[in-house]
Amino acid sequence: MPVTPRQALRLVRPLAPAISWAPIAPAGGLALLLVWLRAQDAYSGPEELIVALRAAAILLAVAAAFALDDAAAGTTASTPSPLLLRRTVRVALVALPTTALWAGALWLAARKPLPEPSSLPVALLSLELATIIMITLALAAAVIRWGDSNSGGLAASSALLGLTVLTWLIPEGVRPWVYPGEPQWAAAHRWWAVALIASLAWFVWAGLDPRRRRRPQGPAGGGLGTGRRTRQTTGSGAPVQGPACREARQRAHFRP
Repeated sequence: MPVTPRQALRLVRPLAPAISWAPIAPAGGLALLLVWLRAQDAYSGPEELIVALRAAAILLAVAAAFALDDAAAGTTASTPSPLLLRRTVRVALVALPTTALWAGALWLAARKPLPEPSSLPVALLSLELATIIMITLALAAAVIRWGDSNSGGLAASSALLGLTVLTWLIPEGVRPWVYPGEPQWAAAHRWWAVALIASLAWFVWAGLDPRRRRRPQGPAGGGLGTGRRTRQTTGSGAPVQGPACREARQRAHFRP
């Protein structure tokens, strides 16, 4: 059954209070502070600004990781709205302040005068932000699918920080954190796009409603798989009891 925009809008009011909004304010404030401090540094260049913006993106992703946590998952699972739709509405609501904070960070970085040939790659840095957030949400969805519905954010944010440290330890030739002018700049962001698509696909798959298991059905009228026992009856319709049970089955077997 297709989902209409009106159905999605109806979920905004009940889902908005259930979202963990608390991490967004401190994470966003710290992200803006990091970018502002780097922009005020007279000795910082484009690479230092990019590092600050990437740190801001990781902080925003850590805050967005808690968007799927639902303490009332056992109750909301019985609602007619699909699980994927509820999660999409949650992500869309969290995306509003996240986008505003990212725009503020870019504005602070753009205020710093840079050398004439240099400029901030806003589009590709925004691609990195979207990929980092999507990977974090995919991790949270996986934790919720096979674990606790209220601990996906903590597990996903911890995993994101661990992955960030590991990627910085990768050799420079294959490290995803590259800078404009390096030979791997274009190829690295193609892989960023691939990671975005893969994590989005995982998020969608993890958000599908579990299939309801159906009990095997036997032949019509009862029998195997129906959970009902067929009682043997005599010709008058009364249930067969005692020694007459075997004779009744034999007569029913040879009845034309």
